Amino acid sequence: MRALIVILAAMVSAYAVLAFFPAQWAAALALPQDARRQAQFTGTVWRGEVKPNVKLGLAPIVYTLSPKALISGGDYFEFRSNGALILRGSGSHKRVNSLHISGPSYRLWPY
Repeated sequence: MRALIVILAAMVSAYAVLAFFPAQWAAALALPQDARRQAQFTGTVWRGEVKPNVKLGLAPIVYTLSPKALISGGDYFEFRSNGALILRGSGSHKRVNSLHISGPSYRLWPY
């Protein structure tokens, strides 16, 4: 009985870590320091927001990752940003399936 409780507690703990893993911690583990300085990450790994540096001229980017699609190999992420430059899209680690960018051309090519 005691072993069952320990196993159950370990499973619940593992689920909690996976389900609520902070995006900021994931960024610290996966991104180079220069990239981390360019944005602030909030939320969880599965649903959150990336607030780019003001100098980049982008509004916060809201993203969602689907664990089911990640396991099946489908398009598992979606993102969108509503600002002067509007971004929207979805994809997987190998490709961006749909990408929509709209806004004033001076925002796209500032040169």
